[in-house]
Amino acid sequence: MDVGTANLTSKGTTEVSTPKNVDGPFRILRHLSSGGFAKAMGAQDMASERLLCLKVFRKDRLKKHGTEEGLLNELEVYKHLASSKECCPATIFLMELEVSFQTKNYVCFVMDLMSRDLWCFIKNDYEYCLEHARRWIAQVVLGINALHMIGIIHRDIKSENILIDMQENVRIADFGLSYVYKEPVPLNTWGGYSSRVKGTVCFMAPEILRNAEKGSFAWYGAPVDWWLFGCVLYELVSPAEHNVRIASYLVVILLVSPTIYWIMFRGTVIPRATACSLRFSGLIQLRLIWL
Repeated sequence: MDVGTANLTSKGTTEVSTPKNVDGPFRILRHLSSGGFAKAMGAQDMASERLLCLKVFRKDRLKKHGTEEGLLNELEVYKHLASSKECCPATIFLMELEVSFQTKNYVCFVMDLMSRDLWCFIKNDYEYCLEHARRWIAQVVLGINALHMIGIIHRDIKSENILIDMQENVRIADFGLSYVYKEPVPLNTWGGYSSRVKGTVCFMAPEILRNAEKGSFAWYGAPVDWWLFGCVLYELVSPAEHNVRIASYLVVILLVSPTIYWIMFRGTVIPRATACSLRFSGLIQLRLIWL
């Protein structure tokens, strides 16, 4: 499979490397991380000597926990990305699938090897984060906007799912919980596309949390990703000593402006108003003076 890599340099220009084949076999270098259903391994393609990440899923665990849907969902996202690279250049800020294969017991995704995720930088090198904050935030905005332009709502954007590559550029990753429209076309900004409760609870937008209530059902759309972006922004630029993960970032906002949002979740009742309809889209946010 022929693939290429593209990197946004610090001066804002785009450099495209010479395509290399990623055909295997692979030399496993070391274990990187483990999750509930998969583990990540650093590897090298023995033919091209390219450094890669192998995301390995155990089929028995996927079946046991009923999470095959997430894997298939992620594959659909990668198909959308592959068919949209020319018409949507900002997809360079999204993790791409180089090749996939399966054995009797495993499914494996092969992707570029990243430096680390944003949460690791926030925890371990906060000054470094501040130094790169403007650039990373702008790239995340472009990445989210690119997802919406090709029919995808991520629903689980958080610092752990924002990877930093070897050239210190952003790659948004982990699409297993994403909503994927049937065609890679732009989403209607205020259209309702799903009512399913998907994501990480402490980051979920109010309109998703609302559907966690018994008997509640409401459609939501692309703006939920901009709520998640706000949570990432808060983590990235808030003072390190205050940057503690609380039960819900919604609480932080409620303490500042309790009339804008509402939530009834886990026994906590807040006076209801409509979920904020003034959430800025990504391209509007890029006009902010700070960026």
